[in-house]
Amino acid sequence: MKNINIKLIALLCTVFAIAFSSCSKWLDVTPEDNVYADDAFKDLKGFESGLAGVYNSMTASNLYGAELKYNFADALAGYWQISNSANSNYYASNYDFAEQGVQNRINNIWTELYKSIHQVNIMFDYLDNLKESKEKNLVKGELLGLRAFLHLEVFKWFGPVVREEGTASKAVPYYTTSTKKPQPFLTAAAFFVQAENDLLEAIDLLADDPINEIGRAGNGNSNTSSLNYSYLLNYRGARSNIYAVRAMLARMYELKGDNLKAGQTANLIITDLKSNPMIDIAWMTEKEINSALSDKDIRFSKENIFSIIKNESHTSNLPYFGTSRTLIPAYSGFLQNLYTKGSGASSDYRLIQWKISGAFSKFLNPDATSNKSVKRNELKLISLPELYFMVIEANLETDPELSVEMLNELRSKRGLSPVTFDNSSALQNIYIDEVRREFIGEGFLFTFYKRLYHSIYKSTGEVTPSLNIFKLPIPLDEEIFNKSN
Repeated sequence: MKNINIKLIALLCTVFAIAFSSCSKWLDVTPEDNVYADDAFKDLKGFESGLAGVYNSMTASNLYGAELKYNFADALAGYWQISNSANSNYYASNYDFAEQGVQNRINNIWTELYKSIHQVNIMFDYLDNLKESKEKNLVKGELLGLRAFLHLEVFKWFGPVVREEGTASKAVPYYTTSTKKPQPFLTAAAFFVQAENDLLEAIDLLADDPINEIGRAGNGNSNTSSLNYSYLLNYRGARSNIYAVRAMLARMYELKGDNLKAGQTANLIITDLKSNPMIDIAWMTEKEINSALSDKDIRFSKENIFSIIKNESHTSNLPYFGTSRTLIPAYSGFLQNLYTKGSGASSDYRLIQWKISGAFSKFLNPDATSNKSVKRNELKLISLPELYFMVIEANLETDPELSVEMLNELRSKRGLSPVTFDNSSALQNIYIDEVRREFIGEGFLFTFYKRLYHSIYKSTGEVTPSLNIFKLPIPLDEEIFNKSN
């Protein structure tokens, strides 16, 4: 069974590659011959393997395997020591988007995100091959969630700064079919309508998500394969599950500028997760964090609401964080102040566990055996702390007591003492500092600054917010060939 699954996933990846590479223009993505997809999506197993192909494509280095996590994304955010042009992130960290190497990286991010979207849309064409069932609802719900998530990622990086430009500004295309025709660049308002439609439908379809019975790491098939996406019931926490999709909806509201609705949506998820401990999406305990086990959950994966699994990720992380590492935290006099001074403290579990002051170990495994551990190979996409931050931000001015309560609950889980309310401005600064501490290496901070249109803190000084910095340039080929632009 394992070999069959591997072959089928490989076939699906080939199908998707053929479909995308047959384009004559940037997003002319319909294959000339659908025979491969016709054969692949005849039954549930084909769709399970197709979903595996999408999740696996998202772990590529151009996406969440490196660039949209710790590498390109966090070079922009100012976490790393980057002092001269010999560093591969030098031009990116200086927001020189015209430099050829940076252009290529940005183009690859755009291409790979839309390629994954196209993989999803191909499967929609064949959904009628599945009989009406709980499994079909799961498949369609996951697909809708993935399509919305990936489009929102494009928006985060390439779309407008809504706070400055409003929702009438031009955003990015939203593809709902595997059409050959390039789709128009929507306004932000129209884009959000499309994303919300996908997410609300997905929530309905995933109402009976088995994650509620088997938990985020449960295995409903008793599968012994090392493949993490062999069946719909494998490791629901690392899929587009019901809580992931609800969290995507909260994130969408926040991107739209509706912080109140984002906070309300996030708070409902938090409440539901607390009421059902079986799901096991929960805060790491002090005992778990300080465990003496070499293979402990150093990345706090049990807090992940949506993640993807990249087997043997330790190997691909070594060039960035190993002996000849290229990514070193800008600690002395910068992150040092963030983690140990002001609202920070040297007792911070993140500072200690991730070795931010030295050889950053968050993405490395302690030995070869643990390299196979699922919890060490999860790539965080949405996590419990983000939901708390949504509630905190939504209530900074209208209900600061609630913001302080949520902030202190989070801080207690990170080994920090509680803070007290002074004024909204001071509370907002503490909140921003807490976000900065939480998401090092996760590709979150730069687009957080963008959404707030906030200065970027770097060891070399504050970078003034600018549309030229926060909006990655649309690839030239898209500007040329997409006549609807």
